[in-house]
Amino acid sequence: GSDGNVGTSTGSPWQRCPGMTGFGHSYTHSAGDQFIFKGGVTWPSSVFTMTPVSSGTSGTWDYYGVDSTWYTGASWKRPIFDGGYLVGTIIMLNSLSYITFSGLEVRYSSSPSADGPGLLQGSSPSFITITNCYLHGWQTTASTDGAHGGVIMTSQNANLSTITIDNCELSNAENASKPNGVIVRAVGTIRNSLLHDNSSAVLFTLDYDHNTMYNISYPKGPFDGLYHANGVYLDAITLGARVAYIRNSIFHDVYYGANMAYLNGRSATLYCYNNIFYGQISAQCAIEIEPYDYGANLTSGTYEVFNNTGYIQPGTPLIRVVNRKGSPQPGSIVIVNNHVIGTSVSVDNNGPS
Repeated sequence: GSDGNVGTSTGSPWQRCPGMTGFGHSYTHSAGDQFIFKGGVTWPSSVFTMTPVSSGTSGTWDYYGVDSTWYTGASWKRPIFDGGYLVGTIIMLNSLSYITFSGLEVRYSSSPSADGPGLLQGSSPSFITITNCYLHGWQTTASTDGAHGGVIMTSQNANLSTITIDNCELSNAENASKPNGVIVRAVGTIRNSLLHDNSSAVLFTLDYDHNTMYNISYPKGPFDGLYHANGVYLDAITLGARVAYIRNSIFHDVYYGANMAYLNGRSATLYCYNNIFYGQISAQCAIEIEPYDYGANLTSGTYEVFNNTGYIQPGTPLIRVVNRKGSPQPGSIVIVNNHVIGTSVSVDNNGPS
C-alpha cells in the first residue's frame, strides 16, 4: 500500500492506518468506519503507538480488523502489529469508545515502568470489544501489581465494565521465566479465551466465563514482597459493580504464590461456580476468600462457591478463607456441591470467626 492511495478499496490501500505514526493521508472520521488490515502483512515498530483518531457511536461501532479473503501468501494469516520490544504501547485507547478490534496479532512491547503500558492500553475507555485476537510477548523491569502486560487499563472505574475480551489467546510464553506484570488488568468481561504463561493473569474483572488458564506462576518462587501473582483477582467494587463471577472455566498449574480464583468481596456479591481446578497449586490454594475490605465497611461481601471440581494434592484445601487481623465479618459464605478429589480437606476456615 501507499498513504498516497485512495484507501477505500483493496486495490488502492493505504500503507498505514489513521492514528499510526507517519500516516500520510488526509482523513475525516465518520462513525462506523472500518479499517481492514491485509492478512499476512506485518506492521513494524516504527508505526506505533497507534491511537485511533475517534470513537464510534452506540449504534455504529468503528471496526479495526480483517477480511479473510484479502491476504498475502498461500493462505490467510492474521495481520501482525509488531512492537519489536521497542515501544511502550502498541494500541492506545484513552477515552475512546464503541470500537471493535478483531482478527489481529499484536505482539512485543516493553516498559521499565509500573502501572502500564501494555500491548493494548487505555485510561477510561468504554464499550471496547477485542475478539479473535492473538496478543503475546511483553517485557518489563518493573515489579509491582499490574505493571505492564497484555490488555492494561490504568484507571479503575465503571467505564471499564463495558470492555470485553472474547475468543482471544493471551500469552507471554516468550518471556515466561521473568516477572512480567499481568495478562489483563481491569476489563469487565473475559470469555471464551485462553490465558497462559505469565507471572500473573487477571487483576480486576466482573465476568470471567468459559476460559482456560494455565502456567501462571512467579518465576522466582513464592511471593517476593513486591509483586502479587494472581490467577483471577475478582473485585467488583473496583470496577463500579456489586456482582462479579468466575464461572465455567478451567484452571491448571497456577502456583508459586499465585491463587487460581481470588474472591475479594468488599461490599459486593461474588460467585465462583462450575469451574475445574487441577495441577500445581500454591499455598494460597485454588479458591481464596478474602475478607479484607479496602473501603472499611462493616461487612466484606457475600460469597457463593458451588459446583466446582478440584483435583488437589493430599492435605491441600480447595477453598481457604484468608485470616487477616482487623478484617470485617463476611456477610455470608455459601459453599455447596463442590467435588474435591485427592484430599480429605475441602475448606480451610481460618478467616474471621
